[in-house]
Amino acid sequence: NITGGGGEIRTHGPVSEATVFKTVPLDHSGTPP
Repeated sequence: NITGGGGEIRTHGPVSEATVFKTVPLDHSGTPP
């Protein structure tokens, strides 16, 4: 579940983590770390 939750994305891998951070910052998305 990559789109299941913000925390799960970071657990999957550094690549997905970097992509999400650049596409939708946590500050703007409002998703908790």
